[in-house]
Amino acid sequence: MNPELNILPKRDWLKPNTTREPMLWVREVRLLYRLEAGVEAEIRRVLLHRGVNIIWARPADPDEANPAARGRGHDVGKTSFCRLLRYLLGEEHYGNEELRLAIAAKESLNRAWVLGEVILDGEPWAVARPLYTGAHHFAIKGVTLDQLIVAPAKDRRTHEDFVKVIDSRVVGNFAVQTFDDGGQKPIRWLHILQWLARDQESHLAGLFKWRDVSSDHGSPELSANEAQFLARCILGVTDVEERRQIERRNALMRDKGTQTDNARYFERRITDALQRARAELPNGDSLPAVGEALFVDVVVRHAKLLVAEKRAKLAAQLATLKLDDLESTLEAAIGATALAKAQYDELSPLVEETEDALGRFTENEQPTQQDVDALDVIIAKLKPDRAFCEIPVNIALFQCPLLQEKRLSEETPAATGGNVPKLAEQKRKHVAKQLAGLKRNLQQFSQQFDACRGKEAVARRQRNEMSERRATLREEIVTLDQEAASWRVRAEDTVFSHRRLDEARTTLKDVEEQLELSKAKQDEAQKSVRARQLELVEVFMAVCHFFKGERADAELKFTRDEINARIGSGGGAYNALSSLAFDYCALIAGLNGIGHHPGLVIHDSPRESDMELSLYRPLFQLAKLLEDRAAASFQYIITTTEEPPTGMTTPPHLCLELDATKPYGKLFKEEL
Repeated sequence: MNPELNILPKRDWLKPNTTREPMLWVREVRLLYRLEAGVEAEIRRVLLHRGVNIIWARPADPDEANPAARGRGHDVGKTSFCRLLRYLLGEEHYGNEELRLAIAAKESLNRAWVLGEVILDGEPWAVARPLYTGAHHFAIKGVTLDQLIVAPAKDRRTHEDFVKVIDSRVVGNFAVQTFDDGGQKPIRWLHILQWLARDQESHLAGLFKWRDVSSDHGSPELSANEAQFLARCILGVTDVEERRQIERRNALMRDKGTQTDNARYFERRITDALQRARAELPNGDSLPAVGEALFVDVVVRHAKLLVAEKRAKLAAQLATLKLDDLESTLEAAIGATALAKAQYDELSPLVEETEDALGRFTENEQPTQQDVDALDVIIAKLKPDRAFCEIPVNIALFQCPLLQEKRLSEETPAATGGNVPKLAEQKRKHVAKQLAGLKRNLQQFSQQFDACRGKEAVARRQRNEMSERRATLREEIVTLDQEAASWRVRAEDTVFSHRRLDEARTTLKDVEEQLELSKAKQDEAQKSVRARQLELVEVFMAVCHFFKGERADAELKFTRDEINARIGSGGGAYNALSSLAFDYCALIAGLNGIGHHPGLVIHDSPRESDMELSLYRPLFQLAKLLEDRAAASFQYIITTTEEPPTGMTTPPHLCLELDATKPYGKLFKEEL
């Protein structure tokens, strides 16, 4: 343990010698069904006083036989009462969304108000805030709540004006009144209220964990560093120079991070560029260092060698790609395809016409001379288009259509009415035989046409592939000049990155030196408040001794950036007790003239993590001791389900008793 923490108190810190009134306290809270005078409009009024104020929800007997009576101390409005106090003092919401919706859904409460009489620096203020949307929030200085209800609208001031007055009275005492050196984020009363009245939902989990998102509090955001700085302001252990050095160190740390990132970025760019150059350029391993004067010229010279090698290789490849033979092959294939197509196109219509004529003739069961004449027309078209053929005579005697026609005409008598059918049949057979031959020829032409088209497609594809390859090689040759230029650009960019890297390293070194200087200045500034810090250590130890005796395992430490306070060896109960002891320390320090605590503390059900009564009960006993010694100098409000100690179970200490077993025992006197 720090030896300083074992120093016996130089004075009895738990016996403050003060009679001054707290800077801020609440004298009365009143809930109304509507903003009207008279008992009919009143839900409940709670009278508070300086000193200890207990809101007690009487618990059920541990052996309660009636299940409905169990848990009577919960869900009665303890937290809601604390939230209403915070609401009167400026917080945006009086409860979470679930509570607000529940009140809005109640016909009896959908025009409800909360009123409070707040004493600010000795001056009474009557404050009125609606529990529904649409109405105006207002306050009037120097009147009672009864007078507030009937006061004309012209006497009202906005609630925002009231909060601004609190700002000026409370924050105005601080040596430092902004979180930042530039004054862009001022310290406000609503920042301070977060510590004075912690969220019940935060469960006293940390010295500076004052608000929990689940409470829907609407308070201004505080970072962990800002909360610690605010505590220093309230405790009076900071000054302008320290604040300025903290801000400067924050800015320097951001700058250090930026310059570190910059240095890593440029190092990576240089490394990547060198690796590529050494891998791709001829004799790349012989390149000079980036910082040397001729680095760019050497890279360009190596790049020209690389380009020359590539150009020669590409030119050699291009020379091997001959296109003339492929063009000749393609032209021959195109000619063959055209010839085959012409043969096919010439014969195909004749086959179709012959098929049609033969079909019509076959359909006619009694052919006429006209039908015979039609066949003659077809037979005439089937004649060869030249005077002789090259078929041998012995074959032509039996197969030549011209010879057969001649024989047919010589052997066949002239057509008469009786021999027309016979003549027609002979000619039909002749045409059918001729048609079969034509079809065989047409099929051969079709096959030849398909074969020619296939050869043409192959020749065309080979020609196109060769052309594309030649075009690609030509493009690659053309882009070689651009490649040489791009190596120059890369080299110049690498030199630029090297220069920026040097700048980043120089700046980083300077920032680190400035950080050390700022730390030294902050340490020097903190020496001026060291004596006050030691007094606060004594106050904290006095509180811990009250809880755990003179040999209490406890400590309060102030470092350059943090405040650490603890009692006990850890665990949920002791963590909560550490937060409570720290809150008491701040209050008692203010009573002893240390710091600027406004004198108001609200603890909402602080018995956390199954804290045993032997640790919890001293909270009340210490508050009662302070009340006996400095009753008029502070206001402590605590909600609890534990029965208060003897002597504190009746007014004025017991300000409100709640009971969940009956609706009127709840804060709003009905189920929500």
